[in-house]
Amino acid sequence: MNDLFSAVLSSRVSALVAIALPFFGGSLSAAQSGNFTYTDHGNYIEITDCVNSVVGQVVIPPTIAGKPVARIGWTAFAECKQMTGVAIPASVSSIGVSAFSGCTKLETVVIPEGVTILQQGVFTQCAQLRAVSLPSTLTKISQQAFAACRSLTSISLPAGLTLIEHSAFRECEALQGVVIPAGVVEVGVEAFAFCPSLASVSLPASVTTLGKGAFSPCVALASITVDAGNGTFSSQGGVLFNKGGNQLLQYPQGAAGPY
Repeated sequence: MNDLFSAVLSSRVSALVAIALPFFGGSLSAAQSGNFTYTDHGNYIEITDCVNSVVGQVVIPPTIAGKPVARIGWTAFAECKQMTGVAIPASVSSIGVSAFSGCTKLETVVIPEGVTILQQGVFTQCAQLRAVSLPSTLTKISQQAFAACRSLTSISLPAGLTLIEHSAFRECEALQGVVIPAGVVEVGVEAFAFCPSLASVSLPASVTTLGKGAFSPCVALASITVDAGNGTFSSQGGVLFNKGGNQLLQYPQGAAGPY
């Protein structure tokens, strides 16, 4: 287990305990359906675990025991290292922290409409993940959601997105370009740091906050462009400045020649 993955898991221990404690002594109990462990919440089902030995494409059923599968719980599929794909049903509206972290052979995933938040570390360390489809309902990509997804070459961010948290795409070594959609107001600290293939970034008028090192070090980054309507930032020749153009904020590492 490398340092990044260890840090992601250790940072959640206290929060996990705090959330779990209220359920101790309650009526909820785990049950089994095929490869899945689940909890019946009365009007919906939450998948809480999966047999780690599952191989290939995994299909999550839309219903279990006649009730809709609405949630995928914390670390439910973490470390399923032989899983290459997962079919998530339209019934799912919530995917928990680190739900698919460490699934090193996972290649493709489609997040269904209705999911609004991708939680912390949900796909961290999915080294073979190369294709992700995000829903139009998505508003937030949490910290380290796609960190160290080293095979991800591109991603289309939906128009409704407003927040990209810190380290969300950190160490996505194959990611080549990103267009931040209109509506995003914040790109967090090191959100796209250590992405050596990232060549271009486009920022919309809506962005007011860029965290430290959001796009660095990115050795191939040649251009950062900013919508002219942005009230906080501007760009000149692909170089990032404040709105007034009198404060240099980032000179892309891959830009040609000195500035």
